[in-house]
Amino acid sequence: AQVIDWNNPYRVLSIWTSGVVRRSTNGGLRDSYIDVSPPLAMNEGVLFYNPMVGTPFNPASPAQATRVALGSTRVWVTNDFGTSWASIPGNTTGDNLGTDPGFRIRSLLFTRTSRLFAGTMNGRVYRYDEGAGGWGAPTRIDNLGTTQLPFAAPITDIAEDPADPTGGSIFVTY
Repeated sequence: AQVIDWNNPYRVLSIWTSGVVRRSTNGGLRDSYIDVSPPLAMNEGVLFYNPMVGTPFNPASPAQATRVALGSTRVWVTNDFGTSWASIPGNTTGDNLGTDPGFRIRSLLFTRTSRLFAGTMNGRVYRYDEGAGGWGAPTRIDNLGTTQLPFAAPITDIAEDPADPTGGSIFVTY
């Protein structure tokens, strides 16, 4: 996965293997990347290629272009394009969604700069919302009400429903 800073397209973040993130500031020219990986815990559950996403394009707020999320068994967020990372909501190993390999995050989507969805290898979907006090605890949404998702299979992608202006409706694929 790659994320391009939509306010400065010469800045690129690229996923390497097992949670390694590299940044280029010259458009991704060969040998221009430096390591800006999050401080993953020893044996933290990661996929071979972790999901990584940037925020939606919003020309009215160019500072939002530097917020990026990365998934392991917890969600990591950087607000400065990889210079520093914190897991949400508390920046501790307690942010892990679970210890089983099924809790490795397979897909991520920002629908707003302050709303993030994460899908796991075991078919769970979580919503994170940021308020005045920071990121709140994840809300599991695949089992709400009578709309429980039918499979315990990897959530391979998450897409926003463009008909919902709140950023609260999504589509998921298995």
